[in-house]
Amino acid sequence: MKLNDRETATVLAALRNWQVDERNGDDLKDMFQEHFTDHEPLSLDEVDALCEAINTVHTPAEQTLDKIHSHLDGMEWDSDTVKYIAELMTAAGYVIRDPDDMPDTDEEDQLAAPVAARECPPHLWVERDGKPVCDACGESGE
Repeated sequence: MKLNDRETATVLAALRNWQVDERNGDDLKDMFQEHFTDHEPLSLDEVDALCEAINTVHTPAEQTLDKIHSHLDGMEWDSDTVKYIAELMTAAGYVIRDPDDMPDTDEEDQLAAPVAARECPPHLWVERDGKPVCDACGESGE
C-alpha cells in the first residue's frame, strides 16, 4: 500500500497520539478492542520503529514524483508549473541542463530520437551501405 503525503501525515499523527495516550496511562487496547481481538497492540518502541519505517518508505525519487503529482493533479497548468517541476527535480539532485549547454545537433533529429538513443555510448552499431553506423546517434564507426 502506498500512502500519499496527507495520508502519511495523518497516520503518523495518529501513531504519535497513540504514544502520548499510552504514556498518559490510557487503556487504548480496551478503547479499541475491536482492533485487538487477535493481536496485541504495538509497544511504544515498536510504534517508534513503525513511524520511522513509514517516514522512509518513499525514496527521494518517489517523494519528488509525489510532489509533482500533487502539484499537477486537478490543477490548471501554466509556465510556472514547469518552473516548479524543474525546481523540485533540481532539489532532488537531478541536473536540468540549459539548452545552450547541450551539444550541437540538428534539433529536429534530436527531438525525433528516442531518449535512450540520445545517450550514447554505448553505441548500437548497425551496417548501412556497407559501413558501421550507430543506430542510436548516427555516429560513423570509421
